[in-house]
Amino acid sequence: MASGSLLVVDDEESVAVTMGAILEMDGYTVAISTSGADALRRLDQDDFDLVLTDLRLDDVDGWRSSVRSLASSRIPSRSF
Repeated sequence: MASGSLLVVDDEESVAVTMGAILEMDGYTVAISTSGADALRRLDQDDFDLVLTDLRLDDVDGWRSSVRSLASSRIPSRSF
């Protein structure tokens, strides 16, 4: 079984909740944010092993929030 702390960010709550539930069934600890602003706040407060984010968020561009979080955090960066 997998382990790790993940942040799922999607402004469509049903998508975020579904992704979170699937990941929790696999053994991950999952936090969910439904806005870019909330995701950035959580990144400032908590440590995550991985962030899965929608790139088109209503309030904060997902790409910009990803770059900001990688630049200012301890989350390892990987490009795919």
